[in-house]
Amino acid sequence: MNLKQAHSLTGPDQWFRYWLPYQFVKIDGPRKHTYLPVNRNYKPLGVVSKEWADYHKFHDQAVVFAKNPAEFKGIWYNEDGLYLYSDDPKTRLDYFERLQKLLSYSAALVCRVGATTL
Repeated sequence: MNLKQAHSLTGPDQWFRYWLPYQFVKIDGPRKHTYLPVNRNYKPLGVVSKEWADYHKFHDQAVVFAKNPAEFKGIWYNEDGLYLYSDDPKTRLDYFERLQKLLSYSAALVCRVGATTL
């Protein structure tokens, strides 16, 4: 990917902006390291609405990591907030490589069956 392509990824009508993780936000969950991936508009992935989103209503889209994801090296643009990129297009040049590395860590999706959380 070149810098021009990286710049265009987060345009107002680009799918990347809504469907790929910008940040992982810690939420209360059944396990210690439960995080909700949010898009560039700080909404759960796929949400394009301008309305406020209650992250806990999207609990079923959360990811449970086996250990603290802040400790994963070479993934985060900004480790303090678990951001995968910023407004600087240079931070998107290796986005997909870092996302692939993140996905290689053991993680599970939160899934509810009736009143039971798996």
